[in-house]
Amino acid sequence: MIASGAFGLLFHRLAERLVSARAAFIGLVIVSCLPVFLASSFIVNPEAPLAPLWVGALLAVLAMRDRDEAYRPIVAGALIGAAFLAKYTAILLVPATLAYVVASPGMRRWLRRPSFYAGGLAALFVAMPVVVWNILRGWPTLRLHLVERAGVSVPVAGENTVNQLVAASSSAGASVLQRLDRVLVGQLLAYSPLLVPLLLVGLVRAARRARVDDRDLFVTVFTWPVLLPLIAAMVTMKDAEQHWTMVAFIPAAIAAGRWVDEAWDRARWPRVLVTTGAALSAVLFVLANVHVHSTVFLDLMPADRYDPRADIASELAGWDQVSAAMTRAAGAAGGRVVMASNHYSLCGRLLFETNDTPAVYCPTARRTAFTFFDRQDPPADATVVTLTSDIQADMPDGLQDRECSLVDHVEIARGGRTVANYFVHSCAPLANPSRSRPIASR
Repeated sequence: MIASGAFGLLFHRLAERLVSARAAFIGLVIVSCLPVFLASSFIVNPEAPLAPLWVGALLAVLAMRDRDEAYRPIVAGALIGAAFLAKYTAILLVPATLAYVVASPGMRRWLRRPSFYAGGLAALFVAMPVVVWNILRGWPTLRLHLVERAGVSVPVAGENTVNQLVAASSSAGASVLQRLDRVLVGQLLAYSPLLVPLLLVGLVRAARRARVDDRDLFVTVFTWPVLLPLIAAMVTMKDAEQHWTMVAFIPAAIAAGRWVDEAWDRARWPRVLVTTGAALSAVLFVLANVHVHSTVFLDLMPADRYDPRADIASELAGWDQVSAAMTRAAGAAGGRVVMASNHYSLCGRLLFETNDTPAVYCPTARRTAFTFFDRQDPPADATVVTLTSDIQADMPDGLQDRECSLVDHVEIARGGRTVANYFVHSCAPLANPSRSRPIASR
C-alpha cells in the first residue's frame, strides 16, 4: 500500500512536469485502472517497490534536463541502483537513460561532465550487494532467469482454471509466431482491452513527434527500449508473466493522458474509452473485494455452476485452520521438526501464517527463493510435517526416501460449500541420513 501510494504521487509529479496538470490527472486515472497496476497495489510482488523507484529514477533523469547541479546524475544513478535491488528489470533503465542523454539536445552536455559518469558508479555501488551475492554463489539468479526459466513448463500457482486460462494466453506455443500471439493477447487482457488502445495511440503519437518535442522523445525512449526486450523475453520463456511489462507502460500512460486531454473536446471515443475503462476497473475491483470478504456471490450462484478451482478466493480462505493443523501436527511429532510443502506459493503462505515456526522448507525440484536461503533440503534427522492440497496433491520431490503418513485433513468451507481441501502429512526422519539425496534444481 505504501509503495502504491508513493507510485501514484511520483507518477503524477512526473506527468505534470512532462505535460500538464489535467493531462497528468488523466494519466494517473489510466495507469491506476490498468488491471496489472491495480493488482500490484495489494499483491506482494517485486513490481510493487520497483514501480515507485522506477518513476523516481525517471524524475531524476528529467530533472537533469532542466537543472544543472552536479549531484543530479548521482541521484539518478542511486535510484536506478535501488530499482535494480527491487528487480533486475531495472537494468533496462541504463540503456534507456543513455539513449535519452545522447538523443536529447538538452541532455548531451552531461556527456562532457564527470558527474554523469559518477552517476553510473553510484548505480553500481547501490546495486553491489546483489552483484556480490551472485558472484559468491556462481550467479544462481542469472541461471534461474536466463537458463532454467527458458526450459521449464509454466508454473501456474494453484493450477486453477482461471490461472490455466492466463497461462494459455501467455507464452506457450509451438512456434515463435504462436508464442508472440499468445503474449500479445495476454497483454491485452492484463492492461484492459478498453485502455490498451489509449496507450498505443499515445505511444504512436509520441514516436512520431520525438524528433521535434523532447517530451515525446522522453516517453519514446523510456518505453520501447524497455518494452521490446521484455516482450522478447516473454516469448522466449515458458513461464512468462504478463506483469513483467508494467514499467514500460508508465510513460505510455502519460502519453495517453496527454492525448486524451488534447482530444477531449474534439473527439468522443477517447472520452468513452477512458471513462468506461476506469468505471469497469473500479466495478471489478469492488466486486472482487466483496467476493473475497463475503459470501454474497456464492449464496447467489448455483452449486453446479461454481468451480472452486477457478476462484482465487478459495486459495485465500481457511489459512487459520490450516496453520493450526500444521502446528498441532508439529507439536505431536516430537524431536526435531520442520514444515514443508510441495509448491512455492504454499511454502510462502505457510511460512507467513506460521511465522516460520517450526522452520519452513520447500523441497521442490524447481529453484525457488527457499533455495537461496538454504531451505530446499529438509534436515535428514528431522520429522517433516508436510502440507498438500487437492490442487497441489503430490508430495514434495525431496521426501521420496521418507515414510510419510496422513495425520489430518482440513476441509475449508465458504457459503455452505467446500472450496478447498488441505492434507497434513508427517514424514519420519531418515533412518540412515547418508541416504539423503539433495534435490537437483532444474
